[in-house]
Amino acid sequence: MKIDVKTPSGTVLHDIECEWEITRPVVSDRMECREAKLTIARRIPIPQYSIVTATDGKMVKFRGYAESNTIDISSGSKTTWTCKGMEELLNARFAPRYFYPMGEIDFATLFSDTLTDGVVPGLLAAANSAALPSMAYTVHDAATNVIKLAGYGTSSYFGNRDLYSCNYLGVKKLSDASALVGLAYTDNGYYRDSSDLYIRIDEQKDRAWYLHGGLLVENAYDTTVRIGNIYDETQTLLGDLETNLDEIGDLITDLISASNLYLRVRDGPLYTYIDISLEDGNGSTGGLYTIREGEPGFCSIEKSTSSDPKIHGIIGTGHEGQYYSVDDPTYTGLKLHEIREVENGFRGTDGMMQTVIDAHFEARQVDQEYEIEIAKSYLAYPGDYFKFYPKDSTPSVLKSFEIVESSDGITRLSLGGKTLNFADVEEARESKPRGFTDNYIRELRESLTSTCRIFVSDLTHVATIVEEDDADRFMNFYVPPGAKDAKYNAKITLALSLSPVDDTEMWETSTAYVIGDEVYNDDDEIIKLYRCIVAHTSGAITEPGEGGSWEDKWVEITTTKDLEFGRCATELTIDDADVPDGALVGLCIGSRETSALPEIDITDSITTGAENKLKLWVHMSTDYAPTHTTFEDHPEISVSATMKFYKRLSI
Repeated sequence: MKIDVKTPSGTVLHDIECEWEITRPVVSDRMECREAKLTIARRIPIPQYSIVTATDGKMVKFRGYAESNTIDISSGSKTTWTCKGMEELLNARFAPRYFYPMGEIDFATLFSDTLTDGVVPGLLAAANSAALPSMAYTVHDAATNVIKLAGYGTSSYFGNRDLYSCNYLGVKKLSDASALVGLAYTDNGYYRDSSDLYIRIDEQKDRAWYLHGGLLVENAYDTTVRIGNIYDETQTLLGDLETNLDEIGDLITDLISASNLYLRVRDGPLYTYIDISLEDGNGSTGGLYTIREGEPGFCSIEKSTSSDPKIHGIIGTGHEGQYYSVDDPTYTGLKLHEIREVENGFRGTDGMMQTVIDAHFEARQVDQEYEIEIAKSYLAYPGDYFKFYPKDSTPSVLKSFEIVESSDGITRLSLGGKTLNFADVEEARESKPRGFTDNYIRELRESLTSTCRIFVSDLTHVATIVEEDDADRFMNFYVPPGAKDAKYNAKITLALSLSPVDDTEMWETSTAYVIGDEVYNDDDEIIKLYRCIVAHTSGAITEPGEGGSWEDKWVEITTTKDLEFGRCATELTIDDADVPDGALVGLCIGSRETSALPEIDITDSITTGAENKLKLWVHMSTDYAPTHTTFEDHPEISVSATMKFYKRLSI
C-alpha cells in the first residue's frame, strides 16, 4: 500500500514510511465514514487537515484527511494520526433552507455537485458551495440594497470564484459589475476588490438574502466529494423534501435508503465519489472472492451473535388502532417477542404495514456474524460478498459489512451483515428532520363531521335503533365521488369521541320530585348524586344530605352516572353491514373525560357518491346497576364522529 500526503500548503509527501490500518464500513443508516490510522516518525511533518491517499496498485482504497494525532510517549519518536474519509466532511455541511417537491426533482438534480443557472441546487453542490447563512455584513447602500461582506475579497478563500444566489426558482449566477459605482445599476450582481465583497440582489422576494442565507460560492467549501454512478438518474423523490440546516451526510444516506437503493463510497486520485446502486455489493450470487477456513494465510475466525438477536414474533402497530403480527409457528423453545411501530401504517395488503413488519421479522432471523482474519488483500468494497467455507459446515455467501486492512498484511473481514430491506427503507422515510417532510400519507380532502346520541347497552337490554323514529340516534355521511379513486391509494378512517350525557340537574327548593328522579347536591363541598324514593315538594328540611329529614325522601347513590359504564365494547355498522375494525373491546367509557377511540379503517365499507348510514353501539360488560326494564332507562352517550380522507404515496 502506498501512502501519499498533501499538506494544506500544497506540499506533497510521496510514499511515506508508516504503519497503517484502514477501516472501511458499509454505509447504512447514517454516513458512517472510513478511517485510517497512520503511525509515523514525529519528524515527518503532517499538519492537521492534510489530505491522505492510500493506493493499492491502481485502486485508491482510502482518501481522507488527517483529523487528530496522539504521541507515543514511551518511544517519544512516533505519532499516530487518525484520518477520516472525505465523506465525513458531509456530516459537517448543512443543507440551507430549501424545498424539493415530490415527483418534480430527479436524482441527477437532487444529488448534483455542480451549480447550474436556473436549476435548484443539488445537495452536493450545496455542501461544496453554500455560504454560511447571515455572515457578518454591513449595508453599504440601503437605497439600492448593496451589502458588504468585509474580508471576503479576492484575497480570501472566495477568491475569484463564481457567485450565485439561491431563490425559490433555483440558483442564479451573479454578474460582475466591474466597478463598485456600477453595482447600484446591476441587479443580481457583485463587485469585489482584494479585501471586500459587495453584492446587490434587489428583487423584492430576495432582498433579505443576507439574513437567512442564499449565497453560493462555487466550491469555496469543497469537500472533494462528487456524485458518481446513479442507478437511475431519472428517478424522482417519493415525498416532499424540505431542508433546513440538516446534516447533508445523513440526509443523503436517508434519501438513498428511502428509495430502496444503496450508497457506496469509492475513491479516485482527486475526488471521492458517492455511487447510488441497485445492489448492495458485487458477488451476491456466488461471492466475489472465496475463503476457506484453514487455507494458506488463514489466521482466525470468530462467530458471534449480532446486537439485534433473533426474534420469534413481532407485533406491528400502525395508524391508530391498526395491528399486524408475525410469528414463527415452528419454533418450540423460549420465545423472544418485539413490538414495532409503523408510522401511518395500515394493515391491508395495499398498505405499508405488512411489508414493513415482514421485513423487520426477516431481518431479525439472521443474527450470526463472522470475523475472519486472513493474510491476503482483496480489491473489494464494503458490501461486496464473499463465499466462506467453514470446516465441517455448509458454505454460505456472506455480505461484508466492514473491511479492515493493515500494514502487517492482515485483512480483517466482518461478514454476515444484514442486507437492506424494506424495514430500512421505512426507517429512512421516517427520519423527518433528515428526510421527507410527509413521505407516506396525507389528507386528501377536508374531513366530515357528524354527531348523535345513543343509549348504552347492558347484558340484558340491548339498544335498538328504529330509523323512522330515531333520526338522532345514528349519523349520515355523504361521501363525495372520487374519495376512493385508485390513483390516490386511498384510505378513509373514522375517529369517534364518546362523552357521557348527564342531564341530571342540581337540587332546587320548591320543586316537585317524583320517585326515581335524580339530582346532584353539594354536601360539605362534595357533589353527590341522590335518587328520590318518595314523591314530595322540596324544601330546606328535605335537602339531600343537608336537611333534617332528607333520608325520608332521598337515597344517596355512591357512584355517579358517568362512572357506571365500566369496561365496554363497541359495535359499528355502515349501511347495516358490520365494520370489523369497529369492534373494539376492553374500552373504559364513562369517565367525566371524553373517551377518544382509535381511528377506524372504514375504507372497504364506504360507498362514494352516496349517503352512508353509520350506527354505533356501546356494550357494557355488566348490567346497568339501577333497577330498570328497558334500555331507554340506561344513560346516554354523545357521539362525535370525524371521517378523514387520506391519499398514500408510493411504497
